[in-house]
Amino acid sequence: MATLEKSWTRPEAGHRKFIATVLTHALSRQLMRTNFEVVQEGNIDLHNPDSDAPDVIIYDIRNNYTPVLMIELCTNATVEDTLRTVEIIREIYFVNEAFVYNIDSEEWHAITPGKLTFTSISNQFKVELSELLQHYLHRYI
Repeated sequence: MATLEKSWTRPEAGHRKFIATVLTHALSRQLMRTNFEVVQEGNIDLHNPDSDAPDVIIYDIRNNYTPVLMIELCTNATVEDTLRTVEIIREIYFVNEAFVYNIDSEEWHAITPGKLTFTSISNQFKVELSELLQHYLHRYI
């Protein structure tokens, strides 16, 4: 019984995974599935199984599964490191848009070429990620 009660992950890991699942589902319902594929924890480079795996990634199917948008979730304690890491990954793999969502403060950060802003609006997909997340989370509350 003691084994069942012990958690093998950090407390926020379950919440983080739930948020990523909700975002993946919501985005997959919003986007044209014939053009884009939304994947939770998919490798940024499909030809390299050791590549980074953002919490949510959108691939352009028409362009050889090129990653076009990534979302990484973080906490207050990890936000600065996460922003730096995501910015580097976005540049290496030429991802059009990258977002970091702080699950503690509920703040969104958008990372586009040469710019870091406090927004959850995807210009590429014309979707407000914060509103989309809240709409789908409301179904579970």
